[in-house]
Amino acid sequence: MELISLVPHRKADWPSIRRHCCQFMLRYAGQRTWTKEIRVLEQLKYEELQEPGTSLLGVTVRGEEGLTVVGVLFTARCGEQAVLLAVHPLYRRRRLGTALLQAQQKLHGRITCHVPLLHAAALRLCFQAGMTAIGMTRDAETSRSCLLFRWPEVPLAPGKEPQSTQVGDWLCLSPS
Repeated sequence: MELISLVPHRKADWPSIRRHCCQFMLRYAGQRTWTKEIRVLEQLKYEELQEPGTSLLGVTVRGEEGLTVVGVLFTARCGEQAVLLAVHPLYRRRRLGTALLQAQQKLHGRITCHVPLLHAAALRLCFQAGMTAIGMTRDAETSRSCLLFRWPEVPLAPGKEPQSTQVGDWLCLSPS
């Protein structure tokens, strides 16, 4: 498995990549996909992809038909505008989401996530990635209570680095 940027080199490729990423998010992010964040991705222009804090990362696996995307993370304005994360069901519980969040943090230095309290998997993911819950908010669109996550401000002590961003784990290496 490999962690890659899904940002195209050519502007002409962006509409196709954006459409595929939106379809992936809608299919694999589950019922909790927020319409506001999906709209941000659907309407995102190629030039906006180049702005600081905006990224589109993916995890790929090599199959019989070449590389296949099995995980996608989209962030706009370091999460202040949107965060969308989806992992294909066959590749869940292998820390791919954790690796994507940590890669985003290394890329831009920060990320903010608003996670509904009822979304246990997303809460667990943020904690596993090394994020800290710093407060509670209420989603204006759905009126759901959310935890606000950010990366710790204090630098980690030597030897106390966050979990490796190596994608996958031993479960990925042994087919079942």
